[in-house]
This record gives sequence, structure tokens and C-alpha cells, in this order.
Amino acid sequence: MDWAETCLDHLIGGGALNLVGLDGSGRSRGLHMIAAALDPRDWASKFWSPGDLAKMKRREIHAAIEILAQSSRIPVLLIDDFGEFLMAGNGPWLERLLFSKVFGMATGDYPSLRCVVVTHPRDREIGGPSSGLRERARHMHPPEWTPTAQEIARFGCTDAEDLLLFTGYNSKLLGVSGHSPDARRGVVRSTARKMLPSWVGQLDAGHQKRLGAILSRKEPPRWRHDDADPSLTPLIVPNRSHRPARCAITDCMRLDEIRQLLVGQPWPDRDLRAASRRFYARCGSDPAPLWVDNFLSDTSQLNYSKLVEFLQMVLSDLSEAASIRLLSRNWIGGHSVYAADIVTVFREAGSSPELEARLHWRLYDQRNCGNLHGRELILGTRRTTFRLPPAEILIGEVAAGNETDAEVAFSSSASTFAAWKSGTTVIRGDRSSS
Repeated sequence: MDWAETCLDHLIGGGALNLVGLDGSGRSRGLHMIAAALDPRDWASKFWSPGDLAKMKRREIHAAIEILAQSSRIPVLLIDDFGEFLMAGNGPWLERLLFSKVFGMATGDYPSLRCVVVTHPRDREIGGPSSGLRERARHMHPPEWTPTAQEIARFGCTDAEDLLLFTGYNSKLLGVSGHSPDARRGVVRSTARKMLPSWVGQLDAGHQKRLGAILSRKEPPRWRHDDADPSLTPLIVPNRSHRPARCAITDCMRLDEIRQLLVGQPWPDRDLRAASRRFYARCGSDPAPLWVDNFLSDTSQLNYSKLVEFLQMVLSDLSEAASIRLLSRNWIGGHSVYAADIVTVFREAGSSPELEARLHWRLYDQRNCGNLHGRELILGTRRTTFRLPPAEILIGEVAAGNETDAEVAFSSSASTFAAWKSGTTVIRGDRSSS
């Protein structure tokens, strides 16, 4: 039985499928394969992208699902990049609606709704640990892809296995242009370097731990066919020259650059660009990450020029719709700090209106809500919190030493959210989130 038939068999039995993988891993291709395999005599289907959903009001989405479900044929809804839509305002609402339609009691004479969604491995964080649709759905990795002889020759590879070990068969890499195989191989390497923080940012802490363990082994470990290793493609691929297959770092990737991005690894030492890539990877696709550090208010000691440059780098990688929130204390070194003081120093350091449009900075008063001792990155939509190095280390002003980052319990951020709510505005960009 091939991959699409396996998917259809599961849908016939009722329920949902979740196609999980990194960008370019073949998730969308798999979704279209399922759509193509649906015989219209037996199935009533609808295909949505996040762009389609973003244009629709709730009542329109609800009405479309109702119409689909009221069919004598088996209704199935296919949603590409569902994880992206989950970050939007209507995302959690839609997931609850789909859960009730797919797993609730069927009414009338119509078959129950089936659903196929596409997500990243890290999207399991969104909305907390009890997201019913994604928990109950059967997790599937994208289908294996067989390259043509022409595709193999484009990169000067000897066979399909050679191409797999070089590119991981990732469409973001296979689609590059160039006037010769050598030129295309060079573009693949530069594209992989550019995409790397995004790919790592699509992995949760558990997958990153597995990736770190693979990188640290002198002898490559065996390839695991469960959730762990297929989720890491194209960073890690199976090397089938071993029996059984063992994990291989894709040839177009640099081991040191992968390791530098992983949670728990030493923070990049005095390397502003590497640090901004690491910070971006922690943020994932959260629309408004919150960076908390009391000493962001230290206008006399912190190098604000580096801070401005760091924030510009991070925002250049984040989605254009994303913003960064900053929270710091209004009392540093025995002296009060005022919003106007920070704005003055920040702008003298090179801030621009374009940068400030995507920032929301607040000062909290410890007399009202206590002192926040932690330095954290809080992803409210993903419900994830990371402990960070001090700001001066994070932006490369001083040596990193043995500083690193680590995931901590999201529940520990309750006092931070209270401080944020009562904080005084320093910068409130017109494109920042509340």
C-alpha cells in the first residue's frame, strides 16, 4: 500500500491526519497527493490555505464547513500550513470547531467530517498541551520522493542517494537556479545557511535535543523511523549505505552552524549575527515574542548601538507582520529610569522609525508587582518560555563564557505578564502587538 492509500484508509475510518515536517519537506506535496486521490464520486472535499482563511470571517468559515459536512459523500477538509493559521486570532477557534465536527457525535444521516492539516513539529506547542485536533489526529510524515535522472544531474550527483545526502530532497534547496551543477551546489549551500535558523525554529526542544545528540556522536546513531528523525529532514537524513540506516548530516549543512542554533548549546561568543540567528530560532513564528531583562534599561552601561543592530537583525528575519516586545525595570543601579531617557539614548544609538514601528517597550515598577529576577524570552501564542543570558552577553558586548539558554515552564511567566500589563510605555510602534 502506498502513502496516499494509507492516508485514505485512515480517513475512511474517520478522524484526522496531521502532516508534520519542516518547510520544503514535502508536506504540501503530500496534501495535494491526498486531494488528487479523492474520488469525487465518494468524497466531497475543500482545500484551504492560510491566505484563504485570513480573508474569511468566522461565520463564513463555519458556513463553508456546514455545507461541506451536509453531503451524502464523505466530507474532507484539507488545510495547508495550518500551524501558521493557528498563530492568528481565529486559529484556536477554528481548531475547536474542527475538533467538534471531526470527533463529536455525528448527527443526521450524513458522514462525519474528516480533516487533514499541515504543521511543523514545533506547532504542537501552540495553544497549550491539550489541543484536541492535533492530539487526536494521526501524525504522518511527508511521502518519500523519487527524483528524476535530470534532477539528479542538475547537481552533479551520481544517483538518488547522493542527491538525498546532499539536499535532503528539500524543495527549498532543489528549486535553486544556477548555470552549472557546481554553481547550483554553491547556491544550495548558501540557501541552506539562510534557511537554517528557520528550520531549527520549527523544531521543539525535544527534537533539538535529539539533533544535538546526533551531532555530538562520533559514530552516527541509527536512524529512527518514529517521530524523532523524519522530523529533522533536511538537517539529518538516513544514510542507507549502512545496514541498518544511520543518521547523516546533510552535506550542504555546516555542523558548527547547526549546533550554534540549538537550545542548550553555548551562546554565540561576541558574534552579533550568530546571536540574532539564535534568538530568531527561539522565536519561531510567534507574532509578538516578549524579551524580559531588567538591564535593558541600563542606559549608562548597555551598548545601545549593539542593541539597535541586534533588534534590526532579528526583525529582518522575522515575518514582516511580527513585532518584538521588551520589558525592563524602571530602577537600575539605585536610580530611577524614565521612558524618555531610554528613547533618547535608543535614538542616539541609531534607531529608526521603521525599527520602532515593530517594537513595543514597557517599563515595570517593582514596587507594584515585585522584582523580576529572570531574563526570559516568552512566546505567549506558543505558550513557551526560555531562560536567556544577560542582555550584554546576548548582544555580544561581553564574552559569553558558559552562558546558554534553556526552556522553562511557561506557568512561571505569570508574574511577568502582570508586570507587562501594568508597565509604562517607552516605545509603542504602530505595527506592534499589545
